[in-house]
Amino acid sequence: MDKILRDKKPFFVFIAPALIMFLLVLIIPTIQMVYYSLCDYAALTPPEFVGLKNYKKLFFGDATFRIALKNSIFFMIFSAVTQQIFGLLLAVMLTNIPKGRNIFKNIYYLPCVLSSAALGLLWSFLFNPRIGINNLLAKFGIEGPLWLMDSTGFIVLPMWVIAFVALWQYLGQNMMLLYGTDHRNFP
Repeated sequence: MDKILRDKKPFFVFIAPALIMFLLVLIIPTIQMVYYSLCDYAALTPPEFVGLKNYKKLFFGDATFRIALKNSIFFMIFSAVTQQIFGLLLAVMLTNIPKGRNIFKNIYYLPCVLSSAALGLLWSFLFNPRIGINNLLAKFGIEGPLWLMDSTGFIVLPMWVIAFVALWQYLGQNMMLLYGTDHRNFP
């Protein structure tokens, strides 16, 4: 075994293809992207170095970027916090259920295994102002909001809707991960 470990040449021969692919596919394009972000660059002209001018323009001159950044931060924090909290609560509740535990695990985990496209279509029908939840609310004399079109407020209603749908879809995954870490579930 010592003789095998002393000769380093085979290690480099076996690592070389993966290292070359890593450089070609990840490292070199990342360096190029950073360089091009510091240039005024169009595809048909050579890049002209402008320094941090593009970043200044992006952070201080582009309102759309600030809105996108705010929405991304909201979605990231809301998803991470709520999925962990509700996943933990469900895992604790499932741990204490003596009978029917498997059916509840399957019910909560089902949205995780369904296609995102199918779920997107389902929720778009539910939040459609004419045929979805608003139609049901109208039968009780309540005028529902424009779930996916209201653009008022600091965090707009569509962001809350999307965050809720993501919570619903991935709650079961967090529940199963946290449920699996309970030491009582292992023999």
